Amino acid sequence: MADPYFPFFVGDWLRDTRACSLESRGVWIDLLCQMHLSEQQGVLEMTWAEVGRLVGATPGKARRVVRYLADMKVCDLEEHEDGIVVILCRRMARQAQARQASRVRVQRHRNGRLVTPVKRECNADVTPDVTPDVTPDVTPMKRKCNAAVPVPVPERESTALSPTPLSSVTPAGWDAFLAAYPRVGRPKEAQAAWVRLGADQDEALRGRIMAGLARLKVCGEWRRDGGRWIPDAVKWLTGQGWLATVPEGEALEEPVPVVALDPRRSPESCESAEEFARAVGGQRMFGSVDAETRIQRRCVAHGGRWHEWRAFDDGRQEYLGNRLIEENEE
Repeated sequence: MADPYFPFFVGDWLRDTRACSLESRGVWIDLLCQMHLSEQQGVLEMTWAEVGRLVGATPGKARRVVRYLADMKVCDLEEHEDGIVVILCRRMARQAQARQASRVRVQRHRNGRLVTPVKRECNADVTPDVTPDVTPDVTPMKRKCNAAVPVPVPERESTALSPTPLSSVTPAGWDAFLAAYPRVGRPKEAQAAWVRLGADQDEALRGRIMAGLARLKVCGEWRRDGGRWIPDAVKWLTGQGWLATVPEGEALEEPVPVVALDPRRSPESCESAEEFARAVGGQRMFGSVDAETRIQRRCVAHGGRWHEWRAFDDGRQEYLGNRLIEENEE
């Protein structure tokens, strides 16, 4: 029976889910609890319908969110042709394997110390022999017979998920997207995201993606600061970026020349959220305090993303990173 609790690593949670949406964070904590209670801790092996029932969502929505978590490197995901999916929490699986190995080692040690009553009685009257050992060297055959017999150790089944190799055949429409997108970054992972979306099989979907890309490429947001705020192709495809709308007044008839980025406008170079907001021209800004941890945050909207700072009691601020602005936050 599993323990009624499991260790929660705060640092891992903050690092892994920093750029994830609120919806995906809620699904991931539910999956972690189910992994702890599963027969093989750290691993869930079931269908998408069962995953949907676990997290209270439809199979399609559960599939979309879990694939998003896998793309963000929060978990490992393996999908089989028979409809079975394997979701893995790397740390929890490693800890379960370590505990099992420790139990086997302790049990083997205890079994080696067991002494039968007959053996104890036979050893009771034996006088220790203190004479020097003058026994001649044993023959090779005897040495071979007296060799220590290795104790068989049960093999541990590896639960590591090997990445699925990409097909050598280029997916339909991928070359056109690769040539059109201004910031691919990770072409192999972007191609995998293209295939997961089904864009290589759906011509209508390819048309919508390319039309949305063409619309965004000429908007002022993607051309501002030398293209600094253009998202990586993997995140753009995973987040269905082609559905984003161009703000009124942002669409341009003709491409504008790219302006070199002023390093003073970089959020990493600003000591506070207020300084960054002044540098980018007074964008939206708000502050919040976590009810449990009492951590104070300052957020500035710029380039379609929230840039976050942590505020300390002594007045210092530390830049934490950025995330996409969701539709319900507009």
